[in-house]
Amino acid sequence: LEAYSQPLSLRAPASFSPSSRAFHVPRGFETNCFVPSPHKGSKVWQLSERLAGKNRDFLPQNPRFHTSSPQLEHSRNLMMADCVGTKRGPPSPSLAPQDRDPVVPGLSLSLSPQETALFELLLEVIANRGLKCVLRVAGGWVRDKIMGKEAHDIDIAIDDRMGKDFAEDLVGFMHDSGRSSEVGSVGVIKSNPEQSKHLETATVRVLGFEIDFVNLRAEEYTDSRIPVMRIGTAFEDAMRRDLTINALFYNLNLKAVEDYTGHGIADLNARVVRTPLPPLQTMIDDPLRALRAVRFATRYGFSLEESLRETLASSQVGEALSGKVSRERVLTELNAMLNGPSPTDSLSLLHSLSLLPIVFQPPVIPELPPAWPDKAIGVVRHCAGLAPSPAASLLSLP
Repeated sequence: LEAYSQPLSLRAPASFSPSSRAFHVPRGFETNCFVPSPHKGSKVWQLSERLAGKNRDFLPQNPRFHTSSPQLEHSRNLMMADCVGTKRGPPSPSLAPQDRDPVVPGLSLSLSPQETALFELLLEVIANRGLKCVLRVAGGWVRDKIMGKEAHDIDIAIDDRMGKDFAEDLVGFMHDSGRSSEVGSVGVIKSNPEQSKHLETATVRVLGFEIDFVNLRAEEYTDSRIPVMRIGTAFEDAMRRDLTINALFYNLNLKAVEDYTGHGIADLNARVVRTPLPPLQTMIDDPLRALRAVRFATRYGFSLEESLRETLASSQVGEALSGKVSRERVLTELNAMLNGPSPTDSLSLLHSLSLLPIVFQPPVIPELPPAWPDKAIGVVRHCAGLAPSPAASLLSLP
């Protein structure tokens, strides 16, 4: 970058210096980069010419450049690309702009007739009840659909109300429409922040699907380690999820896939397990995510992103997993690993991250040597290697 470059300033008035062609821009164009002298004819040059005096009232009076407008943000993105060309690296996931267009262009999902009927029903409820909400399928269903795998668990995230409220609207609509036989009653699973269960979930069986309804969530921490929950934006919800590959949405209103973290699709393609926020923050928020990261990595044959691997092996995560998460939730994740396609890989990865003793927590007895995890994983690997032969013998297979 040239020596006379000037930083883009958040609060500086619009001004331009013809001698250096360095300029400040008004609020809304803030960034952390420095801006070199723009090339004549570029978008930065065109903007600077306007700011230089040809149209000094351009920004204040043009509603297209109001600080909260999508057009301004699009122009800011164009300006950033013009400023730095290909020299600037990708932004940090934690700094992804909330107002970036999250829709993944050119990506459509193949829906079954049953799924199409379900989604049309949910949109019909919105229209019939006069609601303004946006419905999104969240998490694993979206991930598996993109990967071409079977997807069954449908979680619906709602942007302006609790899941229970929408579920009751759905049931009421079905009763009013004479379709009571196609819908069940609303069940509610209460949140339990002490055990890192932050979301209240409403469950309804409709059209043969067991659907979970939740609100998009955001959280604010006070002096306690337990956050205060509130209804959040799609961006806030995505950034608070466990992994980028699980933070994808399918927007029912738009019929489009959304990637608010900016990394979900790329990580699926690169076969990487990564957290939307810094790994330690994500893991301490809900330590069970450590086991989920292991499960998804071994289930799909993905690799752990380097900083995530280091975090999972840290004592902070181990202590949080041991003291903050109920044994029932740990057992659920362990069963999912053992019943998955790569149980040996799951146990081996837990061992390499020093999480095996925390997962199993055997009683402290003199007969149990401190190095039992090493011996245990050796037995697991040995049994995995022998398994095909005994199975073939027992079944009298050639």
